[in-house]
Amino acid sequence: MKLIFVFTLTFALTVSICAASGSRQNSTELDLLFDQLFSNLPDSIANTRLTVIPFTENTAQGKGYGESMAEFMIVKIQKFGSFTLVDRGEFQRVVNEISLSQSGMIDDSATVQIGKMLSSQYLLSGSISLLFGKYRITAKLIHTETTQIIRSAAISVNLADLENFSKELLGESGKVSSAVFRSLIVPGWGQFYTNHNVRGAINISACVIATGATGYFTYQTAKYKSQKDKHIQEQSVDSIVKGMTEEQIYEHDNETKRLYYNYSRNFDHMKLSIIALGALWAINLVDASIAGFQAKKKFQLYFSGNISGKSLETGIVLRF
Repeated sequence: MKLIFVFTLTFALTVSICAASGSRQNSTELDLLFDQLFSNLPDSIANTRLTVIPFTENTAQGKGYGESMAEFMIVKIQKFGSFTLVDRGEFQRVVNEISLSQSGMIDDSATVQIGKMLSSQYLLSGSISLLFGKYRITAKLIHTETTQIIRSAAISVNLADLENFSKELLGESGKVSSAVFRSLIVPGWGQFYTNHNVRGAINISACVIATGATGYFTYQTAKYKSQKDKHIQEQSVDSIVKGMTEEQIYEHDNETKRLYYNYSRNFDHMKLSIIALGALWAINLVDASIAGFQAKKKFQLYFSGNISGKSLETGIVLRF
């Protein structure tokens, strides 16, 4: 049992550390991309209008990564504080005017046209391409009037890392039902899915240990029950056929009591371990739902542009 506990805990913690390390590495790479674009910019750029364009996805199938990167840049730029961001509602209105909304494709010439129509001094655009088994993310800061590229930067990220980042940013991993369903199948999976790695490791370790204990006590219960039944049967045959002395009967009775005690004790332990396993599984589901709610409460930027006559409404939605 001790070896099972040590192995399980070591495995779970290893998985947790690896998952956390991968998440931190991906975040660091994206932060590096932003720093390369916006570090040490000239003072003349301060407080100018900036439009962020969804990145172009040069892949076989669009997966929303371009929108994810645009949202990431918007959040970072807001914290950076050196630009006035153009509202997404205004951006969508201009896109509709130049008939790009249906195709969703925005080339370089359209990008500059959008910037000029929005009176935006600078544009941030980019592309995502699949190259040698990794996603190559390229971003560039463009001066609208001269179409000059002020800054450009590029990074490479793993396929799974970009997918997980996109899910988290756009809210897929914030769905409570997704976390609960995963933890229902495998304890701790929902916590890992929402990047609560330590809690995931604790839940999976506790449930695996409880499962191991249940299996162990179930085996011991069956073993002592078989020995007890066999011993009682042998005692009955011996007493009838061979004729047992009182001393032999006393010894057989003591052995029967010993076997029954071991059977009864392991049976009680088996019941307790089953109850403990059920309780831990239920706690795991409750914790997964909490992890899902916590992921959902993360600030996620959703712009909505509704045009009614000349009025324009934009909104930022906080999901709870």
